Amino acid sequence: MSSTQKKLFHRIKSLPLKEVLVPFFLSRLFVLSALVVAHEVVIKTAATNPKTLALYHERIFGWDAGYYIQIATSGYGSHLNSSIRFFPLFPLVGKIFSLISFIPTKYSLLIISNVATLAAGFVIYEIAATKFSKKVASLGVWICLFAPASYALVAGYSDSLLILLESVVILAATKRRTAIVLAAGFLAGLDRPTGVVLSIFIFFEYLTYFHRQKVPILKSIFRALLPSIGPGLGTVTFLSYALYRYHDFFAPLSTQLGTNHRGSFTDPFVNAVDSVKEVFTGHIGSFMHLPWVVVAIFILMLGIKKVPFNWSLYAGVSLILILISKNLDGFERYLGDIVPLLVVGAYETDKVKQEKIVVMLLAVTMMTYSVLALLGVYTP
Repeated sequence: MSSTQKKLFHRIKSLPLKEVLVPFFLSRLFVLSALVVAHEVVIKTAATNPKTLALYHERIFGWDAGYYIQIATSGYGSHLNSSIRFFPLFPLVGKIFSLISFIPTKYSLLIISNVATLAAGFVIYEIAATKFSKKVASLGVWICLFAPASYALVAGYSDSLLILLESVVILAATKRRTAIVLAAGFLAGLDRPTGVVLSIFIFFEYLTYFHRQKVPILKSIFRALLPSIGPGLGTVTFLSYALYRYHDFFAPLSTQLGTNHRGSFTDPFVNAVDSVKEVFTGHIGSFMHLPWVVVAIFILMLGIKKVPFNWSLYAGVSLILILISKNLDGFERYLGDIVPLLVVGAYETDKVKQEKIVVMLLAVTMMTYSVLALLGVYTP
């Protein structure tokens, strides 16, 4: 066996296979169980709601997954439509994989989503193990894969790819692997509109490093800007495509902020009050998100003294961008995309020695939300 083969064998042997593969396959089993439960509910209640029946037939390919299938199959269309709000990296990768493998597009997207989730599990483990401990790392993987809306990490959503790229950026930036930071950052900016926020993490990670090296402040700022341009370039690339194709540079963002989708920016406190008021009128959709808003803010506050400044700043800005949207649908899914919050949540859970209870509660919640999503009651 050559030295290269020995190194590769040692590397594979050192991977946290049990710590990642067990929660990965269990979370898939939970979603499959949710599919069975949703199927039985529709059959036994003789459901007539059009949305429920549509999702019954689409199964795991419903909700946003349907848009990604459409984009991967037919592109964005000759005329501007709502599909432009979905960034292109995920459907593009799915299309390429489908052409190479001859696997139908929708199954290709499903495979890409799950492979990306699995890979993200290994990278998140490495991040948490480096920052805290192997126990926290293992718990971080469980929390990521059993987060309330992690149904999306099983279905054909782009979140899996974003979490993978985000994790790669975080790990590479802390090790000063600038080429990887630039490449992964660029792809993250092409995958989702929130990918651009990674520029904040990268900039302050490098700025802090150069400051410790006693590099003059102006030179530090200039040198920190270079690796942080990747996410912005990725986003601008897609916006430039929208300008070329539809003569509207901001079409992907303005469409997403339309009243039928995320809605315009608003005061998060007004949002919270309106959500409480809706309970008394029989509408509890928005109110379902409030407990997770509280949990997210609590974890963010706890993490300020536990993690570097750029971790908290990145997580805080990401959380604010979610909270100022008029429509909080999908809040739990977007929350699960913020890797630093997942890692800090794992650390705090380990600190109070309640990991089994937390994982069990998350598993039940994830199963419940998956069933509700498959029935059209909850928007993942």
